[in-house]
This record gives sequence, C-alpha cells and structure tokens, in this order.
Amino acid sequence: MKASAGFHFTIERTGTLAYIDSNNTLAVNRIDGDFVTPDRVKGKIRVSVSGFPAEVSIVSIQGRFWQTNPLNQTWEEYDPGTVFNPAILFDAEMGIQPMLQTDLSELTLVGNEKLDKWPDKQLYHLKGR
Repeated sequence: MKASAGFHFTIERTGTLAYIDSNNTLAVNRIDGDFVTPDRVKGKIRVSVSGFPAEVSIVSIQGRFWQTNPLNQTWEEYDPGTVFNPAILFDAEMGIQPMLQTDLSELTLVGNEKLDKWPDKQLYHLKGR
C-alpha cells in the first residue's frame, strides 16, 4: 500500500453500528471509493438513517472534506473532526497501513480474482481479523 499511487477500495460494515456524524444519525453500511496518495478520497457511503437506506457522496482533499446531504444531495463542507472522513483510514501514521503491520491476524488467501475494470491485473482476495 505504501508504494501505491492510489487504489479503489470497498469497506463493508458488519456487527455494531458505526456512525459517520456526531449526532449518531447516519450509520455506515458500505463505503466504495478511490484513494490517491497521500490524502485524497472520493467515494460513496451507503448509510442507514433511522433504518432507511440512503447514499452520501464524499470528497476529501488535503484535510478538507465535503459530503452530500442525504436528504437533498447538496454538497456541504465540514470542519475536520465533525464527521467521519474516510481519508483517515489511509493515513500513514494511524490508518490501515500501520494496522496491517501490527494488528492483522488470521490472514488467509480466499483466492485470486479479476475485475472488469482491470482485466490485465491479478488481484488477491484476502480475509483476516
């Protein structure tokens, strides 16, 4: 990951609800997006709002963060720390990269996969805790 200029990611939540807002009204179900080194993220977050499904688009560039309102889909800029910014997941100091080095266990290779988006690339499907 450290050597990559960027990548596409999908994160699915299972178990306890995880909220992306300080009022605990938008619970994350799935995040699909693209990360570009060192700190740019663009994507969509599938959320539940009081049990109803909705989608939020996000953009994060150099610490600035914008998200669409799930009710009217207008873009709004948020101050750092007021909503969940997925760019933090890829932070070199406290994101997934250092976690993979120290906290990953029970890693298994599920298999090899190909995606239509990258037909010439060999991808590895991994599962772990």
